Amino acid sequence: FNIISYIILMVKLNIAIFKYLTIDDFRVLLAIELGMRNHEFVPTDLIESIARLKRVNIHKVLMNLLKNKLIHHNGQKYSGFCLNYLG
Repeated sequence: FNIISYIILMVKLNIAIFKYLTIDDFRVLLAIELGMRNHEFVPTDLIESIARLKRVNIHKVLMNLLKNKLIHHNGQKYSGFCLNYLG
């Protein structure tokens, strides 16, 4: 990557979204990041155990992050999530 393509990739991610994220949103993002050390797509149960939030709260947070395109959902073999680097 040269510097211009890097800047173009960064422009696609709307930074203003982070201003409105809650503490639970960041906990789930961190849980997904930690889970991606060993998994390509992190299962919802693992996100729940790492973030230490209730299943209902996890579901609401995941839907909010999906709406803002900060994560990607894969539901082929099992329901898993990964971080979306391109925004």
